[in-house]
Amino acid sequence: MSSSSLIYVIPPYLLNTCIGSKLQHDLAKRDSQLSSLNVISTDSDNFHSEKSKTEGHQRFSDDPYLNEIIREKVLYKLAVIGALGDNPMEFVSHDTGYLYEQFLVFKHRLLQEEGENAASNGTEQEAVIVDTPGTTKTQSSMFSSSKVGEVNFSGLSHDFPPQYKKYHQYSLKELLLATKKNASHKYKFPSSFVRLDNARFFEYPLPISWVPFVPNVYLEFLDGLGLEIDNGSGHSVVKLSTSGPLSKFSSLREDMKVRSKFCNFISDKPVRPSTGIFYYEIEVEQEATEASGFRPILAMKDQSVSSDSSLYLCAGFTKKYITLEATPNNNIVNQATSELVNLEQIKTDIFSKESNLINESVSEDIEDLLGHKPGDFKGSYAVSFEDSAFYNSVKSSESLQRTAILNMNRRSTILNRSNPNQNDTGRIDIGIPFKTRLVSETPSKRLYKTDSVGCGINFIDKSLFITLNGVLARVITEEELASSSPLKDNLFNDGFDKSKMDNSVYPMIGFGLNDIDPQEAKEPSTLQVRTNFGFKEFKFNIANYVKNFKLENQKFLYLSLLDKIQSSKAPATESAATIEQCILNVNDDCGMLNKLIKGYLNHEGYLDTFKSFNADLKNLSQEIDPSNEPPIDDSVILSKSQAIHRQTVKNYLMKNEFDLLLKFLSINYAKVWSSFSGSQLIFKINLLKFIYLLKNYLEHKFKVHEYEFDFELQVKDDRTERELYERALSFRNELHDTYHLNAQRLEEIDELSAVFLVNDRKGLESFPKLMPMFDKYTKLQTELLAEINRMILQSLGFKQVSNLESIFDNVNKNINALSLQHHDDKFSLVNFERDHMDL
Repeated sequence: MSSSSLIYVIPPYLLNTCIGSKLQHDLAKRDSQLSSLNVISTDSDNFHSEKSKTEGHQRFSDDPYLNEIIREKVLYKLAVIGALGDNPMEFVSHDTGYLYEQFLVFKHRLLQEEGENAASNGTEQEAVIVDTPGTTKTQSSMFSSSKVGEVNFSGLSHDFPPQYKKYHQYSLKELLLATKKNASHKYKFPSSFVRLDNARFFEYPLPISWVPFVPNVYLEFLDGLGLEIDNGSGHSVVKLSTSGPLSKFSSLREDMKVRSKFCNFISDKPVRPSTGIFYYEIEVEQEATEASGFRPILAMKDQSVSSDSSLYLCAGFTKKYITLEATPNNNIVNQATSELVNLEQIKTDIFSKESNLINESVSEDIEDLLGHKPGDFKGSYAVSFEDSAFYNSVKSSESLQRTAILNMNRRSTILNRSNPNQNDTGRIDIGIPFKTRLVSETPSKRLYKTDSVGCGINFIDKSLFITLNGVLARVITEEELASSSPLKDNLFNDGFDKSKMDNSVYPMIGFGLNDIDPQEAKEPSTLQVRTNFGFKEFKFNIANYVKNFKLENQKFLYLSLLDKIQSSKAPATESAATIEQCILNVNDDCGMLNKLIKGYLNHEGYLDTFKSFNADLKNLSQEIDPSNEPPIDDSVILSKSQAIHRQTVKNYLMKNEFDLLLKFLSINYAKVWSSFSGSQLIFKINLLKFIYLLKNYLEHKFKVHEYEFDFELQVKDDRTERELYERALSFRNELHDTYHLNAQRLEEIDELSAVFLVNDRKGLESFPKLMPMFDKYTKLQTELLAEINRMILQSLGFKQVSNLESIFDNVNKNINALSLQHHDDKFSLVNFERDHMDL
């Protein structure tokens, strides 16, 4: 496996933050090994390497569960109406292709309001032929009816996850409308590129890809240039090429002023303030060939004017919600209207095939907005490759308004008028040129590459930072970003309740295109805008940036704690040294802490460690003061929690002595094991034994070294392959006889039994669900032991978790709530486990 094919599942710098800790926990619940490694190969079966999707797939939804629900509702709806012929359940029910074609034919009418068709079509009537002898009914409302042909499948939804069961009660129209916003298009990507069990994706809430953010007509123009967004390498790469159909491109080019508009892209998902710090890097590579007259697709400055050859490219961030002022109507005096626009909704509308850009009243304003470059685009903050400067759209707009007002006042003298150079226009010179270099030149091709530019946002100190080729070039502070406009127009809105105001931002890029006229050529001209959202190693040491800022943040938290102790508990006469001692030892009596530690060791069944810890405490107490009374005898608590019995259970399980384990449990915990939960554990023990026997057989059959499966046999098994096979098969038959009335358990047994048919080691790869059971056998042992231990303690009246573990869990929950729910930025960079538990 090549290191270049490895990508991060969670960007490493985020693992030092609260949201990174939560993501790692969520991943561990689904795949603990992947969570521990935090890397995946792009060659792995679990990596989703799909490029931007094509349109022609015959699916009602990309979600497999929603697709099945919608398919069944469409089938019954059209069948009842009579749109699928005489016997649809026999001839059509299994033909998804034909059913999908019929759905597209009637989709518009299925989404109509009842009675809308007659009103919109005037006297024209649409006939629906119902297969009843001698009858033909003209009833335009049958398709849009919420009753005709509607079937409720809620009673048959046992195979669906709980979150999908509500959709069975929806009418077809309600279901289509509810899922319309999730409709598939060629630039819609999953939540992450890591596919876990049941074809579900790891829920990653941060950006992974770019999405076009241009007017619909301009999107067609980009498609004519072969627009493709490729995420298969861990980078998100926006690609354009002149290799597409020239006739289509030329017809679109005639109607557009290419240089007058910017092609903008925003990320697929926004970045929430609870992220703390977010960063991405971008670089551009272009090949100019004879196909474009050796002119690059992305426009750049004329080399004869500027030796730096800088691109017409901008990168930065834009707010999710922006205030848009609608164009005033000339017929209405003093009309001034504005509204809060959600960029996510605009993005959805752009790709909706059934609707216009947005509603007609503001569509022209939105279309005009989409053509502005980042930094000029309303609510955006971006750095320009063209002149190596940072642009603040809010301050720029303010400056233009001030100038217009002053110029309109004829009484103002030259002295009273502000000098434009003295106004804060929102432009900040970065001070370092962003260069585009001609890397190579041949008679057939010119290759251009840019510097690597990084854009980051820091929600903690409310700043933006720019990097160049891995070096921090400029920090745009809160004072430089803040404007005199209302708080809602600022990038960081501190004047509102953070838990109620959505201050999310989108990473954003935009570029201008050369007015090229593609010609037939051997090699096409190409453009690649490559972005690293953190799944590959950055050039800039973002981890060190986060670490340094994290230390500053920790100092603030410690000082806050000092102030709290000093004001509430410490007397005014005590010295600073005493206060520091209070922080190091809130209670000088360490008995409580020792009690918590011993409680944890006893709870988890570490009896030998418990005894050693107790002996150390006793010896230490005698060394400090020989006159001290001996510590309290802990034999009572050990007896009440049946620590010796639980240690016996542990020894049996870890030595794979399953028969002795089951016998011991049935004798000592008969009442517990006769319950429903106990019967489930007995089945898990038997299933683990079956896995153990199969592993013995497979290792002997394929002569696998015992460590290759992460499995070490305590006793060398000298039996032959045939004996091991018969032993495993015999136990399989025994399990079948025991659980023959339980279909679900039989299915689990049969799934494991499939490995009996494997003839070679390569054949094991045909069972991707079974391999983890063999690879992680020790982990399965540990998890089962913990479950047995918890059940025994619970039956004896003890808590399922120890007090010490409960304290840590509650602290972690409180930190997550403060950061992720209440958006307290002082806790955004706290990973409790990493920072304070040394795990």
